[in-house]
Amino acid sequence: MKARNFALILFGAVLMLIMGSGQAPIRTAQAAAVQAAMPGIEYWRTGYTVEGALMGSSLPGRVIDPVASFRSYRGVSDIYYYLAAPAGVTWVKAAHIYLLDRTGTFSGTANLTLEIRTMGGSLHQQVSIGSIDIQILPTGSWHALALDKEIDHQQIDPGELLAFHVSFQPEPAGDLTVHSIFDVMVSPYLHIFVPLITH
Repeated sequence: MKARNFALILFGAVLMLIMGSGQAPIRTAQAAAVQAAMPGIEYWRTGYTVEGALMGSSLPGRVIDPVASFRSYRGVSDIYYYLAAPAGVTWVKAAHIYLLDRTGTFSGTANLTLEIRTMGGSLHQQVSIGSIDIQILPTGSWHALALDKEIDHQQIDPGELLAFHVSFQPEPAGDLTVHSIFDVMVSPYLHIFVPLITH
């Protein structure tokens, strides 16, 4: 009986959220209802470094590594650290970076952002607010990234990837090398079946 009452209450909450907002996107309504009702927590800490554009054909066989490498002298302006693709809809709740070491110099900026990208490497959504220059970030301690609070901007769909992106501007040069690890807290979608009872 308690389970049935909970299901009915949850269904009513979702229905009211959708109807009350007029034309609110179902994506947003679904996210708000499910996260409020039964949040789950996972931590993502491993991925793989990609220098330059991500090609779908280059994914098979890549070695998963807990340490990301960002180097300013590799001939590309953009280097990414991609985390494993989620099996279902997932929301980013918190992200931290820990710089293990930093050597060399770079005369430009090396800004890091957290983004959601397609399997083909195209930008879908920036999750972090602003960017962090990894040249001036202290080593040897954890640092939190400021994240966008909009639920839609936190959402990773199947077929999308979460990536830490370092952009070397105005162009790659120098001999800067940064090794870092990341800790990302996510809330995966929990499937809840709510039956409609008619008489």
